[in-house]
Amino acid sequence: MNEFNFRSDSLLKTGMILQGHVCAIFQNSFDAAMENGFLLHFTTHTDRMHPLSVRLSCLPELIHKGSRVQFSGNFLTLSSDRNYIAEILNPDRRKNFTDIFRYTLAKEFIAISELPDHSETFNFQKTSEVLARYIRCFGKHSEICESIFSDKQSVFSEYIADISKKIQNKSTVNLMEYMAHFGSGEGLTPAWDDFCVGIMLVDFRMKNKLICLSNNFFEILRRKTTEVSYWQVIFAHSGKSSLIFEKLADMIVSGFLQKKEILSALNTGHTSGTDILSGMYLRLSGT
Repeated sequence: MNEFNFRSDSLLKTGMILQGHVCAIFQNSFDAAMENGFLLHFTTHTDRMHPLSVRLSCLPELIHKGSRVQFSGNFLTLSSDRNYIAEILNPDRRKNFTDIFRYTLAKEFIAISELPDHSETFNFQKTSEVLARYIRCFGKHSEICESIFSDKQSVFSEYIADISKKIQNKSTVNLMEYMAHFGSGEGLTPAWDDFCVGIMLVDFRMKNKLICLSNNFFEILRRKTTEVSYWQVIFAHSGKSSLIFEKLADMIVSGFLQKKEILSALNTGHTSGTDILSGMYLRLSGT
């Protein structure tokens, strides 16, 4: 039987009843735009879950764009004009996926520069050096990445340099000043948005927070970028994201890194993983 769960810190609550329709289908997931403005993400991969994700045991075979979605805390119903697709149950044994994927300082987390059975605490400078090395070696081609790690100039170079300077000087960075660049780049989550998400995820975990947003930031952002990216930035403002990026941000600021986590994150999307990790590096490098 197909079942579903969601994160313990999900924005979805047990008593909610939501209706909407499938708006995008991917290889192992699909999105649904709900009437209340939520954009739900249905996936079979736990590490890709964010606060509006629903994890399914398997994807229904007949799902298509336009399929109707009705969600409650106990039932998920999928249907179309032609037929009933599936009714999926919440088995009422909701696992705390956030805690499962939250890092613990255990033997499985290793210092990349050391042997696999050895753990070591890095200082921030060492951590940023390791992170930079992996982004350079294994990251995907990206204008954001090139602007940070090479002499090549892009449309983002000037603004990345400005943010970097402010971080180095421990000055406040108001992302509203860079609103013109949100929505810039290809994909469902444009490059600039991904870069800023990376900065925000690490900054949220720092004692000395430097990132701030103006009061009407999200109102303007929704008109500038994609719906997927809009929600991603909202999550990042509270230190949230897909669990794979939350976990990596936790490990980065704690000085514990794991090769497979970095490589998995870098492999996310077209260039999204590389751009998010580039933002994480930039925020960390100024610490």
